[in-house]
Amino acid sequence: MPIKPSKPSKSNAAKKNITKKRIGGITRVALEIRTVWVFFTRLPWPGDFFSQEKSPPLKLSEASRTFPFAGVVVGAIGALVLFVAATAGLHPLAASMLAIGATALASGAMHEDGLADVADSFGASSKTKKLEIMKDSRVGTYGVLALIIVTGLKVSLLAGFPGSGLAAGALFVAHVLGRSGLGLMMLSLKPVRKSGLAKAAGTPKQEDAMIGVIIGTLIAVLVLGPGTGLAVAAIAGIGFAGVGFIAHRQIGGLTGDVLGAGEQVAEIFVLIALAIIMSRTMFGAF
Repeated sequence: MPIKPSKPSKSNAAKKNITKKRIGGITRVALEIRTVWVFFTRLPWPGDFFSQEKSPPLKLSEASRTFPFAGVVVGAIGALVLFVAATAGLHPLAASMLAIGATALASGAMHEDGLADVADSFGASSKTKKLEIMKDSRVGTYGVLALIIVTGLKVSLLAGFPGSGLAAGALFVAHVLGRSGLGLMMLSLKPVRKSGLAKAAGTPKQEDAMIGVIIGTLIAVLVLGPGTGLAVAAIAGIGFAGVGFIAHRQIGGLTGDVLGAGEQVAEIFVLIALAIIMSRTMFGAF
């Protein structure tokens, strides 16, 4: 007579379920970070050097709570380049320019491209024309001027900080906060096209978008101190809200280029705010 295998106790089954949930949670976070890394940077994912396995695909919106991680990676690269160049004796303007160039290379200048397309398109007469201009790979006069002004502002603001350490910290925080609010933009505005980046990215959950904002704010507080960190996080939010409001009025919603413009405006708002704070406090709250 065959012996029936004994059933596992309820306690053992419960332990296995808990373990699976924990492993699933850790795997999920790792997959979200990989999604953000691959999308927001042009850097190879470290794990790809050791394994050829393809991770299950995630929509960008499903990784919105880890958006600040992209800012940490790109911002750290820029901050390191700025600090090393300044320590080597380069002029602050040269060190700042190298840092901005390094961040553009690390991110593929995708946000700068979005800013240029938005600047070119929002001057058109109709919504249809504006969307057509956004899809055009060529950069027009307004786009070139927008890139010159924003890049010039970044370089001059960073060069004006009293010390390379302060400038590196400001650049790092600007990149983190510049990506932390993208989830809320995706949540607040509907994609205007039936295809394209904004549509493919999907709509994040409200709690995930808020977690991204909270993580970015906490990083800013850790680097800058409570008062300054909270202040610049709020100012970054104003930048995102402003771009979102203009996009809603101009085209009635969201495109991938609008997200890029939002990141750039939030980033420059943070740097301007920190420059003003530094000019008033000299050795401010860093």
